Amino acid sequence: MGGSLLQVFNTCGYLDLPSQNRSSQTSSVGARQEKNKWPPDHHQHICWLASLVSCTSCTEVDEQGWNIYHHLFHTISSSELSAKIAANLAKKSFPKLQGDMRDAMRQKTRGSTPRDWTPVHFLCDRSDRQQQKVSIAKELLEAGVLQLSDFNEPNDKVFYF
Repeated sequence: MGGSLLQVFNTCGYLDLPSQNRSSQTSSVGARQEKNKWPPDHHQHICWLASLVSCTSCTEVDEQGWNIYHHLFHTISSSELSAKIAANLAKKSFPKLQGDMRDAMRQKTRGSTPRDWTPVHFLCDRSDRQQQKVSIAKELLEAGVLQLSDFNEPNDKVFYF
């Protein structure tokens, strides 16, 4: 997967990024949600997202070591569609992406910043306005998608002495 998921959503018309963020790789809390253009609810799942960004496995990574969950969790604060897709990971009624999800949740970024982040680091990084990240993390834990050990990974911001 190359580029920012927010840029993909902007191109598809699912959200409208402020002009100063259209070429940025970072999240944008100023994005206007275009819910009337979203795919139907039954398509708001990880397999639909993977097909949108040409991803074939949950452990497939880009040049920075980011898998689809890194990208998805990184954009929750800016995209309500990302938040819905992340929450739907906990629901058995939605399909699961090919590959070992446990391995994908342990994969670490390789780029200069953030370095050594798992998808869970993005899920726990910064607050979002609707406080969705907390409830999504809880749902994913309760569904067994995430495990408590996923939250105990050192990275470039957290060090253990």
